[in-house]
Amino acid sequence: MIAGGHSGAGLRLASLLSARGDAVVALVPSDRHRADVRAHGARPVVLDSRGLVETLPGADAVVFTGGTALGPTERPAALAFADGVGALGIRRYVLLSTMAGEARADDSPERAEYLRTKAETEAEIACRDLDWTIVRAGRMTDDPGSGLVSLGGGVSEGEVPRADVAAVLAALVTGPWCVRRTVGLVGGSTPVDDAVRAPVD
Repeated sequence: MIAGGHSGAGLRLASLLSARGDAVVALVPSDRHRADVRAHGARPVVLDSRGLVETLPGADAVVFTGGTALGPTERPAALAFADGVGALGIRRYVLLSTMAGEARADDSPERAEYLRTKAETEAEIACRDLDWTIVRAGRMTDDPGSGLVSLGGGVSEGEVPRADVAAVLAALVTGPWCVRRTVGLVGGSTPVDDAVRAPVD
């Protein structure tokens, strides 16, 4: 069983995993997302912070794709997911993040806070005793996926179709590739399966 979110990349991931025979649970913040999740082959579960750990037993991996918030006064959702993974002994945790850099002087307070929280969240995940992978995607688009990407530690900023992001995430949860690594992801020239197994440094 794979537990994931309900973002655009998350829904595409649910479709890929369901098509290959995985039982997929998509965690959603409200009932209005249920129909979308079912249409992509996953079982929707409306989530709050109290129900997180109860939702995950039986999962082989957890993929956090964003789009599921636990509220402005609570722990960042990506960390709450990691808490649940650790508490239940699930080893595999994949976090979809972004390539957004450090805050600039002309950034809004909201963006500066977002970037600060993102950096702190990634740093805390990287300290966990989990088989974690942080995937920093470039600017995601709705272009058709090509199945060709650039993945690794030295990847420059660029664009990547959400379909290719989902394909990378689906590949990562099938094996021990990129474990305990932070990798960038943009469109490229390497087939997804090859890129995941031998990421470009």
